[in-house]
Amino acid sequence: MAEPNQLAVEYVRHVLGVTGLSPTGLALRAGISSTTLTRPLNSADYKFALTNTTLSKIEAATGIAYLSFAAAHRTDQMPPGSEAPAQPRTAGQPVRYVPGEQVVLSGRRNLLPVFSGAMGGDGKLIVSSDFVDHMAMPAALEGVQGAYGLIVDGSSMNPEFWEGDIAWINPHLKPARGRNHVFFHTPPGGEDAEAIIKRLNGWNDREWQLEQWNPAKQFTESRRIWPICHRVVGKYEAP
Repeated sequence: MAEPNQLAVEYVRHVLGVTGLSPTGLALRAGISSTTLTRPLNSADYKFALTNTTLSKIEAATGIAYLSFAAAHRTDQMPPGSEAPAQPRTAGQPVRYVPGEQVVLSGRRNLLPVFSGAMGGDGKLIVSSDFVDHMAMPAALEGVQGAYGLIVDGSSMNPEFWEGDIAWINPHLKPARGRNHVFFHTPPGGEDAEAIIKRLNGWNDREWQLEQWNPAKQFTESRRIWPICHRVVGKYEAP
């Protein structure tokens, strides 16, 4: 298994391959010194480790999460017979890396309002009546009126969503099987609203057929009680 700094260097190589940037170009985009990247990349004996601050700046500049890369790398490197990680990624949910310019619109003034979701009973979220933050507008939501972010709380969707992740939500898309959605009793805004975020496997006139990962279970919820269904189109992973 790779040492921590070796893994960090491999992460940088991966970012360079995905984005097509040179080390100098990546350093410029991330706002760090070019030698911070070129020295460890060019010398396996370079003694100074890439810091968490450096890795965080690269994540912010490209949208490629280090922890997701590390988890996938470690899984690939496990010898036969080794135990799987305690929190393996859900089957059918492979790690997918997307160049930063396809994720977040840079140089724009339009921002995405972000609402908080405090943990309620039975895996439900209490969504704030007013937004608590703004973030750069994801490309997937450019020009979408009413788009918003929702800070995830609780563990029912681990490992697909972790506490603090921000789900990107398009409230106008039709429900889609095999995709994550946020369900409300009443439209969000105006006052605190109760919500759930789950995978939608199907529906009929009466029920939503839902799934969560932790603990893993499939269940149904009444469409009369949860009539509002908003599609999740992406997420920002909490550092």
